Amino acid sequence: MKKYGGTMRAVGECYHGPAPLFHIEYVGNRFVDSDGILLQDVHGPAYPQCGGQSGFLGPWIRWFVIRRNAFSGVSLAAKAHATPPVCAAVALTGTSTDVVAEHDSFECEQGAVPGGYVGDTDKCEHCSFPSA
Repeated sequence: MKKYGGTMRAVGECYHGPAPLFHIEYVGNRFVDSDGILLQDVHGPAYPQCGGQSGFLGPWIRWFVIRRNAFSGVSLAAKAHATPPVCAAVALTGTSTDVVAEHDSFECEQGAVPGGYVGDTDKCEHCSFPSA
């Protein structure tokens, strides 16, 4: 499984209590020499504090908007750990619902792997991710 980094990371999970990310917006940010945004929806066995196996198992990221953000360059971490390095991206891991990404711009350095919208975007129900 490919691992994604993110300068701005959002994790929805049940870890000894519910920690959902509902109704969140990342709007109008500028990411320069950045890894981008990582949305991590952690499904799995729920702890007793979330109702156990008969309780709510997710999705923990719902109704999330990523709009009008600008991504450019490559982070120093990506340059140090990958050849060729990967440019900034919006990465989704897990099975989320109702995520909208639109009007974001991505610029990449020559010789680096383009970023864009990556990860489990195809598993996201009722979601909108523009094609790269």
